[in-house]
Amino acid sequence: MFAHSVPLCGQGNIRRDKGHFAGRLEFFQRGDLGGNRVGLPPGSQNPFRPEAWLDERNGISARGLVGEATLMIDWWSLLGDPVSSDRFFWKTSGWYEVRYTEKKTGQPVTKIIARDKLAPYPDLMKRFDALAPNAMDFEVDFNLGSLSDKDYRDFRKKYSLFETIGVSMPYLNSTFTHKIGNVSLLFERSGKVPYQAPESPLDGWTGFLGLPKNYDKEKLRMIFTYLKLAGSLSIKTFRVTRMEWPLGELQSIAERFDKYERGEDEESFTDAIKKIEEQVSKVEEYREKDYWSETSSLNRYPFYIIDANSVQDDYYDLIVNGVNIGPVNNRTGGKTTYYCVLKRGENKVKLALTKLMGKNSRFTVEIEGAFGPREFTGSNDHDFTVNIK
Repeated sequence: MFAHSVPLCGQGNIRRDKGHFAGRLEFFQRGDLGGNRVGLPPGSQNPFRPEAWLDERNGISARGLVGEATLMIDWWSLLGDPVSSDRFFWKTSGWYEVRYTEKKTGQPVTKIIARDKLAPYPDLMKRFDALAPNAMDFEVDFNLGSLSDKDYRDFRKKYSLFETIGVSMPYLNSTFTHKIGNVSLLFERSGKVPYQAPESPLDGWTGFLGLPKNYDKEKLRMIFTYLKLAGSLSIKTFRVTRMEWPLGELQSIAERFDKYERGEDEESFTDAIKKIEEQVSKVEEYREKDYWSETSSLNRYPFYIIDANSVQDDYYDLIVNGVNIGPVNNRTGGKTTYYCVLKRGENKVKLALTKLMGKNSRFTVEIEGAFGPREFTGSNDHDFTVNIK
């Protein structure tokens, strides 16, 4: 879990444009996406320096990976219901620090991994560049913006108000909290803006504004009317309330980097790919003109097995067409990658249970260009078929 509640980041107004309140809430001053920006005042101390982005779970902690972060919001109304499209964009700082306990010695270890130091090891560079959040939750506190003089007069007349709104309708000046949950977000690697489909909360405006479900309907109607007339929203604060990064992968990169630097004889992913390519090049093509010639072509596909929650998965062996490819012993939040040869037609894939870890498995399997992503759960063998045309 996120180690502490993230403090105030910034304040500012987001203007309405063509019915949309769209803006960029920047956790760092140097955000380069431009547009309708809300961030820290110039010259102020930035509480979101890279060191502050901390994640700590299951005896592993990491900090420093994030060098730039922006919550991109777009809110509007459709047929009287609230609609939002919220996206999280980030860029890496180029380094991270990870702390964990070494299995062999039981001693605490602190490692700092810098991307530019991974250049001699292409497999580690690719893994670093593929890092992305597993989960994040946000909250945005805002007030309704002011109305034009005419709209203000018309609004008071419509609701027979003879005093100022601040006195007679204080709830219009209150701060609303819009929560952006992990369920509605997609996450990408550094520097890539994720695609996000618009959505509307099931509990309508009460959910969107962070109000109780039994909130007074007449007051809610007035708030909605005022919101439709307002030319802007005043963002008071925005914050991260939960973040989860792939801590197991951060640790694994650090451990493998150490082994490479020490010159230990451990095959890298790059070397494994070369071996597979050599094996494929030695396969003789079946030249007979019959049914079996349709399945003679072999291709190499990346297999990704990724932990889908914050619970330790069981251990498995990956078996493809009867060949044991290797272990899938994901740490919490971890990811295992193999490059496997598949033939045309039907391929049998099994994740064979090798060790119960006591927490019940939940993970996704994706074979790039061929299968998934598909989620599997349960402490048992998992079998599926991959068809290659």
